[in-house]
Amino acid sequence: MRILFVGLGQMGRRMARRLGPQDLTVWNRSPEILQSFTMEGYSVAADLNAATAHSDLVITMLRDDVAVEELGTRGFFESLAPGSVWIDMTTGNPSSTRRYLEIARWRKSSFIAAPVSGSLRPAETGNLLILAGGDPDVIAKVNPVLSRFGKVAQIGDPEQALALKLAFNTLLAFYIDGVAEALQLTDKAGLPRERVLTLLASSSLAAAVLQAKFDRWAQQQYEPEFPIEMLSKDLNLAADWGKSLGAVIKGTDALREVYREASHTSMAGLDMSAVADALAQENDRFPT
Repeated sequence: MRILFVGLGQMGRRMARRLGPQDLTVWNRSPEILQSFTMEGYSVAADLNAATAHSDLVITMLRDDVAVEELGTRGFFESLAPGSVWIDMTTGNPSSTRRYLEIARWRKSSFIAAPVSGSLRPAETGNLLILAGGDPDVIAKVNPVLSRFGKVAQIGDPEQALALKLAFNTLLAFYIDGVAEALQLTDKAGLPRERVLTLLASSSLAAAVLQAKFDRWAQQQYEPEFPIEMLSKDLNLAADWGKSLGAVIKGTDALREVYREASHTSMAGLDMSAVADALAQENDRFPT
């Protein structure tokens, strides 16, 4: 099976390396990362459309559906080969999948939406959760590839798969901001962060994400794994899409303003766990 992987951002490059160089071609809009893939023995596509036309399986892992549509302006959609499978692992607007399904039908190919839950370390070790939406037979066909990235869960149609991913990230955003703001309170009370976090981790409020972010919060060193600006993007998608369906999501509406403000600070590119510190820092600079 000839595979093309499109999008070598922080997540994409780790996922592509899970597949190895055999029968894999990679492409990225920004060329800087491609040199390291060439040195590692990967085939690098000089022409996206030609590589797409000669691939049995095309995987896209981009920032959002706007980036996917930008590929379309390059001729990507028209280049999908009859009989091929296109897996889009981008977290975008769920409604965009309707258009991608139509494009796939037009090209006599198949489309699967497969957004992932997890960040850099799980991407590197193959421990992501893949939320695969689409034809079950097609998902079964590409399962040997998807399972290299982690556990594959079949989630109805493509639109439902993306809806679930946005629901996951909405819950994540609430938990992250809740802990971050709780630490702002305990900071003001003069309590040591590590002590607070240790007690929280031993309580009924503990969650896997708390352990994952423990050191970042304790040390206030926010090396990016999932940046504030990216979670802000996902909250906007969730709020807009949910409201378009009539969902009552007042809390999400309020929370997206928190992340939106944080994404306009100098800490926007840092890990999402920095959200409350980012706003506190901004408040210290420009007190009301």
